[in-house]
Amino acid sequence: MTFGEGWDEHQETPLIYAIHHGFGEYDVISLLIKHPDTDLTFPDDDGTLPIHLAIRAERTEIVQDMLERGGFDINADSPTGFGWTALHTAAHWAAVEIIELLVAQEGIDVNRSTSSGETPLIRARYEGSIEALLAHPDVQVDRVDSDGRSALFHTAERGDLESARVLLEHGARPDLKDTEGHTPIGRADMAGHKDMVMLLQAAIGQE
Repeated sequence: MTFGEGWDEHQETPLIYAIHHGFGEYDVISLLIKHPDTDLTFPDDDGTLPIHLAIRAERTEIVQDMLERGGFDINADSPTGFGWTALHTAAHWAAVEIIELLVAQEGIDVNRSTSSGETPLIRARYEGSIEALLAHPDVQVDRVDSDGRSALFHTAERGDLESARVLLEHGARPDLKDTEGHTPIGRADMAGHKDMVMLLQAAIGQE
């Protein structure tokens, strides 16, 4: 499907057009998803796959239909070069219900890393998303990115106390050191999050 002319010209499938522009009612989109000729692996002009678009729009029912239809790699990343899977996108957008759907899929790689080494858990920015991810038994809570920082480092630096508590309850180590030799406590202290420093110190028995 070609849409627009000149500088505004680009190609979109009917499914992408309906999701991306918000014009499609669920009944219409559902019919497109279930049609045997609809290609769920066809990206938009930015390299974003249909399931990622549905996640960004927080359309849980659309994601559910795509998962039931199948025919695509649930661990595939959008061909943008960053390595984000559907689970990374759901974690970043705090789409808790969609995370729950994805982690229940057979063959889901809950520890897949992006080009910068980020797992879905590291991308998560909300305690509800973190809890949904940690419900999967294979999630590696202390997996680190290319800077040697686990999810706890990032929550500590943001001052996100609730997320930090959830991670600590699931065994996250507050004494890890990143590639620059800093611990989550050090990162929290540099960011000025005194309450976070106290929480992490208590977790390792420091005063």
